[in-house]
Amino acid sequence: MGVKERVTARVVNLFSHGDKPLENTDKYQGDYGLFGPGSISWEILGDVSSFVGGIRALLIQAAHPEVVAGVADHSRYREDPLGRLNRTAY
Repeated sequence: MGVKERVTARVVNLFSHGDKPLENTDKYQGDYGLFGPGSISWEILGDVSSFVGGIRALLIQAAHPEVVAGVADHSRYREDPLGRLNRTAY
């Protein structure tokens, strides 16, 4: 297993709450629109590199003083940092 596969497995395990986070995706009967399986969005956002890019975006946003003040006043990130990251990521 390569580095990319190991990183992907760790990230999925951290945020998916199980081994098969997408197991019910194929059972969905509605319209996926532009973002369903097989779409370019699915391919791009499903790659672990988009997770890294998302973290970068959060760090840039967190540099703004008003964002920092809002997070400090209204977030539980100190008590539950992984839960907060999970809610932000999804």
